[in-house]
Amino acid sequence: MTQTAKPSNNNDAWLRSIFRLAGYGLLISAFLDIANVFIPLGFTDPTWELQTVGELVERVPVPLMGLVLVFYGETNVREKTVLKVLSWATLLAGVLYILLIPLGLNSAKRINESNERQVGAQVSQTIAQLQQRKSQLNRASAQDIDRVFTLLNKQGRLQDSKIKDSQQLKSNLFSELAKAEETVKVQAADAREKLKISLLKRAIKWMLGALVAGVLFILFWNITRKNKKEDKGRRRSRSTAPATPVVEGTPSEEGA
Repeated sequence: MTQTAKPSNNNDAWLRSIFRLAGYGLLISAFLDIANVFIPLGFTDPTWELQTVGELVERVPVPLMGLVLVFYGETNVREKTVLKVLSWATLLAGVLYILLIPLGLNSAKRINESNERQVGAQVSQTIAQLQQRKSQLNRASAQDIDRVFTLLNKQGRLQDSKIKDSQQLKSNLFSELAKAEETVKVQAADAREKLKISLLKRAIKWMLGALVAGVLFILFWNITRKNKKEDKGRRRSRSTAPATPVVEGTPSEEGA
């Protein structure tokens, strides 16, 4: 029975060593990858802040998998200190991921305000140009309109239109400018809506991801903390357990 158990124990120890090695490799890789997210720093920039939150959330699976492999492959007593540090690091990571939620929400709000200002500035600039053209058209004399009408008529650009004289041309130009102004406003509203929906989708995805990551890291810390307490309890019970007396022989053997 003892001889058949040895290969199984050896295989189990070999697998645990492989898992532990792979786990440390994943943790180191995740640390370098996360450190790279912060280069270059862009604090106070809401776009950088929200993007950083998203990248941190999307990198959660690798360190989690590394932690699972490291703790599963625990066999060496000398690693107890390292595992204790990693356990408390998961609590710190969980708290930090929870704190990323208000940061991300604030960044999303600031990005939305910035988008509103940019779209509003572009609309104001375009409408100002259209208003300037309207003003120029209002100041244009009848002779100026007649010259434009004659020029367009010679170029054949009025053949397919219902414009028959310069007054109709002026009215048509005013109508086109009004339509252009309305089109600009509609396009601006559509751009605002698209930007807001895109921002909202990213923010919700990353904030929920940060919440899930924070909860997972805290649960991981709680589980490893309980296991460490149970291990200590088992070791204490073994150390305080009375020694089992050694029986040198049985009654039948003595009679024999």
